[in-house]
Amino acid sequence: MGSADRSLREQAAQEAGKRSGDPRVQGLLVEAEMACNAHEYQTRTSTAESRLLRTHVPAVRRLRACSQLPDVPVVVLSATRGLPKGLRTRWTSLQAQIAATTVRGEHVVVPDAAHYIHDSQPEAVTTSVLTVVDLARDGQASQ
Repeated sequence: MGSADRSLREQAAQEAGKRSGDPRVQGLLVEAEMACNAHEYQTRTSTAESRLLRTHVPAVRRLRACSQLPDVPVVVLSATRGLPKGLRTRWTSLQAQIAATTVRGEHVVVPDAAHYIHDSQPEAVTTSVLTVVDLARDGQASQ
């Protein structure tokens, strides 16, 4: 893993540099990428989940429709670009409804963000993650 780990970290650092000029955000992006790829089983699980989702879409939709979010802090981010206006409005409304289903849910519309918000507006994602961490730790928002 030594050289693969180093190569992955270098690639993650290059990508983080493209996403943000803020060294703190870059560091968070690199660590997130490293955490997502820390173990072989994570790669296998991700591949299996993608395959499962593709082959069992109706079952996944049924499960999602009848499930509830636990009582945990949740921030749902919505993009503003990348879809026709009517479809974007519909998705944003659905995402707002998801946030509204939990007591500690928050919906944030991210200006000038595309589908991959972590690519187009990484600061919004890291801010939201840090907010959720703070809320989970002490139950209070620290914005």
